[in-house]
Amino acid sequence: MSFFGILQSLLFVSFFLIKCDGTDDEFLVNATLVRSDPEAVCLTGKPAAYYFDHGFGDGVRNWLVYLEGGAWCNLPEYCATAYAHTRNLTLDPKPYSFKDILSKKKEENPGHQDLFQRRTHIQSSNA
Repeated sequence: MSFFGILQSLLFVSFFLIKCDGTDDEFLVNATLVRSDPEAVCLTGKPAAYYFDHGFGDGVRNWLVYLEGGAWCNLPEYCATAYAHTRNLTLDPKPYSFKDILSKKKEENPGHQDLFQRRTHIQSSNA
């Protein structure tokens, strides 16, 4: 499956949100694992994961998709290092703090705080 096919699968799967308790300054979102497409897997072989939060108000029909990571592996050694660094992201995805451009606070993120928001960490195996 192509990258865009996987991305499309990620965008159209059933979304659910679990909010964790945190401080007043933190908005933690648990990872959602993609189990509907067996080909949507990370380098670890685990299901792909993403973080999602519903929009509200005027932003209820708009999206902000934050694609974190992704790079080209010029050398196999670089891929091995990058893989080792990001491996734990998919083995045991931790809650992620939606802040800065993903913040729901108008003073921290004016103009985007009410959008549907999605964060995905991109892994690549191209060496």
